[in-house]
Amino acid sequence: MRVRESFEIMEHEKSEQWPTFVLVVNERGGRGWVRERYLKRKGKKAVALKEYDTTTLSPSAGEVLIVLEEDNESGWL
Repeated sequence: MRVRESFEIMEHEKSEQWPTFVLVVNERGGRGWVRERYLKRKGKKAVALKEYDTTTLSPSAGEVLIVLEEDNESGWL
């Protein structure tokens, strides 16, 4: 799911394994994990502060990936 900046989404649950991530749901029922600091809370809803793609990659050994953005705070690329 792609989250666009300024879009309003529903917060669903926080990750126990990755506490800096929140599961969000958009108006079409799309779901995905977003870094909590990319959201501004408005009650039970949130507004995206940044465009974000929730797709999780599952590369195979030997595949080359291009890093588009580093998130040193969380350790994710």
